[in-house]
Formats: sequence, structure tokens, C-alpha cells
Amino acid sequence: MLSIELNELRIPVRVGCCTEERAFPQILSFDVVISVSDTSSEQSDKLTDTLDYVQVLKVMEQSAREGEWHLLEKLVGDQCRALLQAFPIADEVKVRAAKNRFPQVSRVVVTRVLRRDQL
Repeated sequence: MLSIELNELRIPVRVGCCTEERAFPQILSFDVVISVSDTSSEQSDKLTDTLDYVQVLKVMEQSAREGEWHLLEKLVGDQCRALLQAFPIADEVKVRAAKNRFPQVSRVVVTRVLRRDQL
């Protein structure tokens, strides 16, 4: 099993409980871990046998542009589903979103793990 990680992706997202908070996109920080059981890329050294990091980022950015969320929980769930649908090689996806919103805490973080068999 391979785990491919992309850390601290910064993506603008319209998210928040109130309309004013969603009026403008906020830059959220995402960490993504994609688990792949097909390890043929270790031998072939071909991009076609694994995940293209650039395409992962594009899927996440497109998903973020197309939606608006009240809760981080729904956002990370939608991101997990978008990644699993876009990349058949992925067996499991973990998405973590962090939001800097309140002066009393450094960040609010929500994490979701979704396996292909849960789609």
C-alpha cells in the first residue's frame, strides 16, 4: 500500500454558517492522504501507474469552486468523494481542512476518511 500526501494546499472556499461568512471565499488549508494498493509505479517509474499530484490539486480546486458549504464536515466529505470518483486507483482518501476564523483558537480542523467501498 502506498500513501501519497499533499500537505498545506491553500484553496479558496465559500464556507461558513452565516451568509456574510460565505459572501467571499476564505483560504483554507488542506492536507490530503490518498492510499493506493496498486504499487506498480514502484517498478515502472511511470506517472500513468500512479496519481498525478497536479490532477489531484485540480480536482480539489474545481470541487471548491463549484460549491458553497455551511460546514467543514460537508466540505471535506465532498472533497473525499470527488477524489475517489476522479481517481479509480485510489482505495482510500483522507482530507483534512483547517480554517483560521476565531481569535481565540489558532485553527478549526475537520478530518474525514472515506474508503472506496463507502461510496
